[in-house]
Amino acid sequence: MKLTDFHRLVKLMEMTTSSSDGEALNALRAANKLLAANGAWANPPAQGPRSPIHIFRGIAARFPQYYQPPVCDAAGCFVLP
Repeated sequence: MKLTDFHRLVKLMEMTTSSSDGEALNALRAANKLLAANGAWANPPAQGPRSPIHIFRGIAARFPQYYQPPVCDAAGCFVLP
């Protein structure tokens, strides 16, 4: 996966937390298309199905310097600068 695609995936996954159901659903669909275009849905039988979050965490682990996981508390979730 190209770094630009990874940044787009991060943005799309952040958009899935939107309070607007339509925006969240569209972001999830776009993220699924992006993952499929990058071959992330290849399913060897020994591994079984993989969830989008599992795939995202695997990709994010390869680029730790570019991804800051959100911090959540009672007020909501945010990304530290």
